[in-house]
Amino acid sequence: MRQLAELQHKIGYQFQNEALLKLALTHRSAEPIHNERLEFIGDSIVNLIVGEALFHAHLSEPEGELSRWRAALVQRETLADLATVLDLQKFIIVGPGEKKMGGHERPSTLSNTLEAIFGALYFDSGFEKTKEIILNLYADRLSVNHIQNIQKDPKTVLQEWLQARQYPLPTYVVIATHGQDHDTLFQISCELSPLSLRAVGEGSSKRKAEQDAAKNMLLLLK
Repeated sequence: MRQLAELQHKIGYQFQNEALLKLALTHRSAEPIHNERLEFIGDSIVNLIVGEALFHAHLSEPEGELSRWRAALVQRETLADLATVLDLQKFIIVGPGEKKMGGHERPSTLSNTLEAIFGALYFDSGFEKTKEIILNLYADRLSVNHIQNIQKDPKTVLQEWLQARQYPLPTYVVIATHGQDHDTLFQISCELSPLSLRAVGEGSSKRKAEQDAAKNMLLLLK
C-alpha cells in the first residue's frame, strides 16, 4: 500500500511483515482485531528505552528526577506530539463514526497508535532496531536543554510544599463527569483538611483534572 510505504519512510524502517504495521494502525472502532495488544507492548518498550537513555545520560541524578523526566517524556501529550511529527493522523484506521468525530486526531488515539507501532517494530525487527528508531524519534527531547526545561507538575510541587511543612498529602475526589465516553470532562477536587482548603480542577482525563486542581490549590496557598 502506498500509504504504508509513506509512513515507513517517515519512520525510517521497512517492515518485513507489513500486516503488523497495518494492525498497529487499526483502532478498535474499525475492526474486531485491533492495535491494543501491540500498544500494551509498545508502552513497556518506550518506558524502558527512554528510562535507559536517561539513566546513562544523567549519572548523578537521583531516581526521583529520572522518574519525573521519564514520565514527562512518555506521557500522552508528548507521544501525541511525536505522532504528529510523523503525520500519523493520516494513516490511522478508524471506524466511520470515529472518523466523523475526528477520533483519528485525538491525542489519546495518536499516542496509543504510536505505542502500538513501537510494539509492531519490536516484533518485526527486535529490540535493538526498535531502540534505534525510538531514540532517533526522541533525539531532540532527550537533549540536555530539553530535559533541564521539564518543569515539575503541579501535583509534585504541591506534594513537596506540604511535605516540607509536615502536612499530610492532599485528597483528590472525583466530583462530576460530563460528556460521552470518547469526550469526557472530569471535575476533581483537591482537599487539604488540616488547612480547610478545597480547590477544583477540570480536564479530559482524571490525571489532567487532578493536575488542574493541584495548580488551583497552589494559587490558593500563595
